[in-house]
Amino acid sequence: MAATRSSSGRSAGCAATLLAIMLSLWTYQRTAGDVPRSETGTSNPTCPGAENCYWAHGLPGCNDPACCEQICSVAPFCCSDGWSTACSDLAINLCKRPPCQTACGKVGIGCMAGTAQHASRRPVGRLFYFDTPFCTAWLIAAPNLVLTARHCVGSDISQIRVEFNYECADCDISSFPRPTERYAVVEVVRESDELDYALLRLEGDPASNWGVAPVSYQLPIVGTPVYEIHHGNGWVKGYDEGMMTSVDIPGACGGGSIAISIGVDVIATGGASGAPIFDAANHCVVGLCHCGPPCEPGHAIPMSAILTDLAPTLQMIGAQTAPCHGCDMAGDLNTDGVTDGQDIATFVVAIFGEASATEICRGDMNGDSMLTPDDLEGFAALLIGIPWAAR
Repeated sequence: MAATRSSSGRSAGCAATLLAIMLSLWTYQRTAGDVPRSETGTSNPTCPGAENCYWAHGLPGCNDPACCEQICSVAPFCCSDGWSTACSDLAINLCKRPPCQTACGKVGIGCMAGTAQHASRRPVGRLFYFDTPFCTAWLIAAPNLVLTARHCVGSDISQIRVEFNYECADCDISSFPRPTERYAVVEVVRESDELDYALLRLEGDPASNWGVAPVSYQLPIVGTPVYEIHHGNGWVKGYDEGMMTSVDIPGACGGGSIAISIGVDVIATGGASGAPIFDAANHCVVGLCHCGPPCEPGHAIPMSAILTDLAPTLQMIGAQTAPCHGCDMAGDLNTDGVTDGQDIATFVVAIFGEASATEICRGDMNGDSMLTPDDLEGFAALLIGIPWAAR
């Protein structure tokens, strides 16, 4: 197997760790009497600052008083010049990060509970290489095929794992993530440097627990609203939303071999590579996170190009991707093309169980972006032929 792996992300992480160790050894010799206390009880008047400690924001200090003081005691420039990437790297290594803190100040997926976006999260996992969370991967076909970025795949596939359900139930960053399931990679089915994707086969049948993400063969146009579900920094599952900003960009981020990419106004940071980018209108995957500056908008590879390249392989191994049904047929929760009595059971199960994104967006009769018993009136009206325009 010719799989190789970019070392840039891993090298950056090692450098940050080394920097943290070196700076932590350089401390000021001081006594309590030498250091005035601020009104907040810290020795540095800049602490606490206004922004989070775990990503670069350019303002002096950060909003956790203890962490702010700890970092600025070993790296004074973090409180005098501004909170840079070096400061956030130090915080990640030296401070105790809240268990449900997400990367880059983005909301955790638990904050979207009850929405179709939240339902889209289940097939998304984080990819490990030698027990280090490295990228994002997601189930594209049953029973066990996942897609990720090609540059995330190391040469030793025996050391690659994909973990599902590393997420938090709500917006409380001090809470703890849900129990997870981790699967070994047993085969690289297909990979492409030109389109920066890798199709991997996992052990077992993870799709029976976590489902698969529907994919779209359509190239989205500029201005299309999108959202991304990711494991930025290898942390708990996060959510970001934006729009498509450009199409047909070869060689994005200096990758001269990349044939095509699309600009997206969602984050591209370490750990988010390989994350699915969903069309917000139909909740189908339209892009694969490819590259970009840390915690800033970046580039994705369009699924239309990946699926065209993958089609012969999928056909040869007898794998099928989940079709993109969309949200354009209200009430048709079982996606058979009509809204009738056969949708009743699906509707009831979806309300009281774990509904899919398609079920939520087709069953949301009152326009609140959720599927609840409040939608029953509109659903009943559709079944008996009464026009329903509450949405």
